[in-house]
This record gives sequence, C-alpha cells and structure tokens, in this order.
Amino acid sequence: MPTTDVDTPNLPAATSGSVPAPRRLCLDEARSHLAAADDALDGWYARQTIEGHTYVGDGHEAIRLVDAATRELYRVRAALVGEIRDDEDGRADRADRMIAEFKARRASDLSGRPDGAAPQDGRAA
Repeated sequence: MPTTDVDTPNLPAATSGSVPAPRRLCLDEARSHLAAADDALDGWYARQTIEGHTYVGDGHEAIRLVDAATRELYRVRAALVGEIRDDEDGRADRADRMIAEFKARRASDLSGRPDGAAPQDGRAA
C-alpha cells in the first residue's frame, strides 16, 4: 500500500532559535475513521439486531464516521494548500530577489563603461 503521508522536502530544518517545522501532515486519522465506517457498514448490511445493538445504529454510525473522515480530509487539504501557497510565495520572493540582483549587477557593469552603453557584441562587460 502506498504511503499517504505528505512529504515536505523543501521546508528548512528547524534549528535552535528558529521556528519549528510544521507538523508533517498525514491521513492516518481519516483512514481510521473510514476503517471504522467500513465495519459499521458491514453491520448495516448484516441486518442483525442483538440486545443493545441494532443494524440501524450501525448505519447511523457509518454516516457519522464518514462525516468525521470528510472533516479530517478537508482539514489536511486546507493545511496542505497553505503549505503549497507558502512555498510558492517563497519561490516567488527568491526569483524576485535573483532578478533584482541580476539587474543591479548589470547596472553596475554598465556604469563601469565610459559611455554607459552595453558592449557591441551584446555581452556584459
């Protein structure tokens, strides 16, 4: 069975004095709810009623567990969307910084030429 943990390889490791890395997301709780819901569905379809336990109760329990699994899936989804957005923002910031540094180096290179113009062959000075 493939793993359902969500890997976050590009997050910086926590060091002393830094903000700790976020808790790694996983689907274990949702998987647990679904397994229990599956058992409750078995009870529903068995249509057995014994003292203190009815198949109708199993049906209601299955619905409750499916709802709990759905809430957990949405919680994990929202957290993952947030992590992806944070990663995208970080990559955009790094790209903007690299472009600004490139432009600053290029302006510095051009200002070193007597006429301030780029070389004739189009390469940086």
